[in-house]
Amino acid sequence: MKSKPIIFELKGILDGREISPQTLDIRRAHEFLGEVKEFIFADKNIPTAGVHIPFQYAEGSARFIAEVPENFVPTIEHDLNGLMEKGEKFEFAVPKRSAVLQKWRQNCQRNPGIEYGIGTVDTQLSCINQETRLPNPVNQPYQSELYLFGRIMEWGGVSTSNIHIKTEEYGTVLVTIEPQLLAQEETNRVYHEATIRVLATQNLLTGEILKAEFLEFADYAPGKKPEVLAAAIKIGTLKWSDVPNAAEWVRDLRGEL
Repeated sequence: MKSKPIIFELKGILDGREISPQTLDIRRAHEFLGEVKEFIFADKNIPTAGVHIPFQYAEGSARFIAEVPENFVPTIEHDLNGLMEKGEKFEFAVPKRSAVLQKWRQNCQRNPGIEYGIGTVDTQLSCINQETRLPNPVNQPYQSELYLFGRIMEWGGVSTSNIHIKTEEYGTVLVTIEPQLLAQEETNRVYHEATIRVLATQNLLTGEILKAEFLEFADYAPGKKPEVLAAAIKIGTLKWSDVPNAAEWVRDLRGEL
């Protein structure tokens, strides 16, 4: 899958020292990376299972350059461009990203010497500091259709029917289902991987699922058919035919060489 580099930066003076790869405490770096991940994966309508995002740690401030898959890029660019043009009057396409930026502004207010930057390699970075005016978050539930990927831990019930599915993104989610729909299932899916399409009610800021209603089991197989895999290998081999050493090329791209 194609990707686009997006820069996430933390710079300034923190704990009396200028922020750099050599001075940033590992706990703060881990926290920052977690927020970067949360920002990228904020759009829960895009499945994240199996998504790999390589990044490089650039010199200077604490600057991470993440290779973001192209299906995540449109809403990220929409939100960044809108924030730069409209400021506090802007309405995020993915509201949870606003929560990440609010957290960064709060960090800047507690530590006035720091600021955050975010943007693509070919645009000016959006700056978040203690004076940044962000849209006021409206913490209200909203509905959306989601695909839940995970393992079914139990299903059924006496007074109400539901499915407990353990996911990586949301933890264990309780999905309500009509008893007759559950009765139609010929396969016992308990302790098996499954994908469920649900109508979810979520917290606007955190993305937490407050309620999930069953729509259907979706066919999803992370493995590939042999003929599909063979075709992909053939295409990949042709595309990389002019690269003498693919491993070294990737390491050079990441700045490891």
